[in-house]
Amino acid sequence: MAYHLSQEARAGLTEFRIPNDFNKLFEYQRAAVKIAAHHLNKRGGVVIGDVVGLGKTLMATALARIFEDDHGVETLIICPKNLARMWNDYAQTYHMRGFKVLPITQVQRELPDLRRFRLVLIDESHNLRNREGRRYRAIAEYIAANDSRVILLSATPYNKTYLDLSNQLRLFIDEQ
Repeated sequence: MAYHLSQEARAGLTEFRIPNDFNKLFEYQRAAVKIAAHHLNKRGGVVIGDVVGLGKTLMATALARIFEDDHGVETLIICPKNLARMWNDYAQTYHMRGFKVLPITQVQRELPDLRRFRLVLIDESHNLRNREGRRYRAIAEYIAANDSRVILLSATPYNKTYLDLSNQLRLFIDEQ
């Protein structure tokens, strides 16, 4: 049973190659990135949730680069304003060719007229736990209109209720 349950994870380990400039990743992180790439490719989205300081940013950057290299997509990075400089530095350091960093405070103003990005990376995605909010709606509409894949990063994807996580997942999983 364990063999069959782990089949999808094993497929991800052989399906994707991590670019050489990510030699700072530990082996367990490399495996997690490959498995996440499989889920992102198959399901249109993935959540990277881990405690602070364990490398979510580096792992997400590697994941975005895989999709840039393999599928030619460009990445829109939505993050809190105080993290915008860090994301610009990561994107440049790890040679992302097509990216835009957009502070979450600007999504309502900029997303309606923004060109198409096929990959949307959202840092601190727990800030989107309320699907009735204007920022949430602006981001959800952009993702749907552009058929974008989604990477969600959060140290706290679940805060108060299971709806917190559910609403984040709805950014890439259709309601049924």
